Amino acid sequence: MARRHWFHTVLTALIASAVLFLLLRRVDLHEIPNTLRRLPWHVLSLGFLVYLVFVLTKAWRFRLILGLQIPFHRLFPILALQTFWTNLLPMRTGDLSYVYLLKQGENVAANKGVASLIVGSVVDMLLMLGLLIGLGGLFYSRFQGLLPVTTLFILPGIGMLLLASLSLPALFFPGSIRNYLEISQTRVQHCLEGVRKRTHPPIRAFLNLFDWMLQKIFGLMAELVQRPQGRQIVGILSVSAMSMVLRFSFQWYLIREMQIELQLSEVFFALAFTGFCNLFPIQSIAGLGTVEAPWTWALVSLGTTSQEAIISGMSLHLIVLLYSTGVGAIGWTMQRIQGIVRKDSP
Repeated sequence: MARRHWFHTVLTALIASAVLFLLLRRVDLHEIPNTLRRLPWHVLSLGFLVYLVFVLTKAWRFRLILGLQIPFHRLFPILALQTFWTNLLPMRTGDLSYVYLLKQGENVAANKGVASLIVGSVVDMLLMLGLLIGLGGLFYSRFQGLLPVTTLFILPGIGMLLLASLSLPALFFPGSIRNYLEISQTRVQHCLEGVRKRTHPPIRAFLNLFDWMLQKIFGLMAELVQRPQGRQIVGILSVSAMSMVLRFSFQWYLIREMQIELQLSEVFFALAFTGFCNLFPIQSIAGLGTVEAPWTWALVSLGTTSQEAIISGMSLHLIVLLYSTGVGAIGWTMQRIQGIVRKDSP
């Protein structure tokens, strides 16, 4: 398992490096620092403050998803560190920091932490797919060929239907699904118990490990179909939409201040496609290449020059990496302070 993980990581890094090399070959590399230098310091500072607010909305959203009364000042540093590690580490492994810190600091079970990440990702997918379909219909006449139409409009529509068809039963019939899971788990464990009695110790040890894994999977699935209250669903969707609009808007503002001529709708479209692609475990280290590729594809498909698309994507990505590092430092500092206060408290 570990060998396969490392192989996947190395393969992703090699592919991302090749993509990044091909993209950067098409532009004058001096244009990237020149573009960044156009950004005034006060705009860069304002952008960081807005990014902090964005992380605050993430913490608010996960508090709603978890449905637990975790103090906000303790949840924020967890999301700040998760934001940093997710931007830095490959294949979304940074999300594991969220599960670990929740368990260590707030005693939240790992399956509940993983389930909240899955719910958050599903909500993000639905919002981004909806944005892609809506703006894709607006830009339909601008798509340059069948491939852009397929990747940027038809496939998102199919994905939206599939995701909705999988999510709605869990939302409206959680009791039936939970009963089915309990029955299935009982039957599988009964079958494994019968096999264990007739096997040798080495095979029995493997079956014990398999049984443990199944219990974790069934526990996670049961956690996913916990019926949320109507107000909770509205809150999660509202805060998620607000968080996405805030993130996309401030990134468009940064692009405008770098004197790159892209419309708000074009930036939202490219960010939605880039964000959707990077919800899957495909990132390279720091997302280099795996962020720029979908961004460039979306904008070039709308008729933007490849040079403008690549330079804007790379410049924006470097700024976001800088912001996430700052946010991670704030989260780390808050955690250290809170740890000292807890030790000193009677």
